[in-house]
Amino acid sequence: MLPNQHIRSTDGDPHEMDRLNLQHKVWTTMTNGLTSVPKEELDALLQRRPGGPSPSVLDVGCGSGIWCLEMAKAYPAAEITGIDLARCMPKFVINCPNDCTFVQSNLLDGLEKYRGKFSLVHSRTVLSHIKAEQRKWAIEELVRCLRPGGLIVLSDWDEIIVDEHGARLPAAQDKSDSKGSWLARVSNEAYGRDPIDSIIRFTIPDVLQQSAVIDQETLRMAFYLTPVGWDGGKTKNGALLGKMMRINFMDAFDAFKPVYLKRGFSEDLIQEWRRKLDYEFSGKGQRVFTRWHSTWARSRGIC
Repeated sequence: MLPNQHIRSTDGDPHEMDRLNLQHKVWTTMTNGLTSVPKEELDALLQRRPGGPSPSVLDVGCGSGIWCLEMAKAYPAAEITGIDLARCMPKFVINCPNDCTFVQSNLLDGLEKYRGKFSLVHSRTVLSHIKAEQRKWAIEELVRCLRPGGLIVLSDWDEIIVDEHGARLPAAQDKSDSKGSWLARVSNEAYGRDPIDSIIRFTIPDVLQQSAVIDQETLRMAFYLTPVGWDGGKTKNGALLGKMMRINFMDAFDAFKPVYLKRGFSEDLIQEWRRKLDYEFSGKGQRVFTRWHSTWARSRGIC
């Protein structure tokens, strides 16, 4: 068990739940499915086997619960459990399938009751909200929840902003001629680090590679480049992704406003950042991409 070091929780805010539903749509559009894992592998994993235990899924950081509900519909033989710091909003649980359960719980308190019980452990855009020094422990705790032969899928933001030519952009500065990215700047300020380091995508495979539980031959990664506020040129579904990403990041900025205020930034400065961020997302000047990643692997044994 670790002390609670989440940077920010949703606290069950309805507007934040709507944003998480939009972010879910971003992920399913990028990955062309509910995970990056090939559908045939997921189908085989979550089918009921005669004489065997029911397939089971754990979603850690389930947010609004939309991923759990869609997984329950896609895999009716599976028992789905979603846990989150915030209570799952009632409007999403009303039509919850009988095999889909939501629990208010904190990953950093430990997952002892769930250890060794799941065919699939899924956690998406969660590790970026945990302090860097606690991510290794959190990943190891998620791995401990796998059954033999189970699958872990960890997906998150890559923390990198690039221009339309693929060049990495530094954080913008307050001077008027700054050439950096305002998305990078407000992210730095939200997470209290500068420059922002792309460490999560290295941490996840590093921890899995060091795990005696994981079958190293099954370790896979996928990366996604998404436009923010424009169509991304030849990006598949670029116009849709660009529109959704603009809304997602603007809403995220607003959700982080209490964090900015707590760190001593004035209301006027925060509003100025918002204007510059929105202009960056308009696509009228510098156009940006952001990156996402997903890592998955199987535990040793037969599920």
